[in-house]
Amino acid sequence: MCSRLVYGTRPLMRILKLHNFPIFDQLKLEELLLRMSVDNCCLLNDGTSPPSIVMGISGKPKKLLEVEKVVKDCVPVIQRFSGGGTVIVDEGTLFVTLIRSRSALPRLELRQTMS
Repeated sequence: MCSRLVYGTRPLMRILKLHNFPIFDQLKLEELLLRMSVDNCCLLNDGTSPPSIVMGISGKPKKLLEVEKVVKDCVPVIQRFSGGGTVIVDEGTLFVTLIRSRSALPRLELRQTMS
């Protein structure tokens, strides 16, 4: 179910509600929306199956996982296109993803700080 919310002159937010959507497919959808969409989006996914391990783009399996146990138990390991920690996800996980266009918050400035 996809809907659009409007609040006065604020930007629109497309909301996509998913249930038990596979995390691999969700990550592909997130990357597609981030790279291709000009809309503001909120993805809500109530659970995922099968239980999986999701790693950030720079995660090193040998350093973060007990690889032999993961292979023995046939647990899917997915490396997402963005950073972040390593997490275990399953049907009890609630995912909330916000993707906004650069023009949605024009006064927001991202500044790089120098150390």
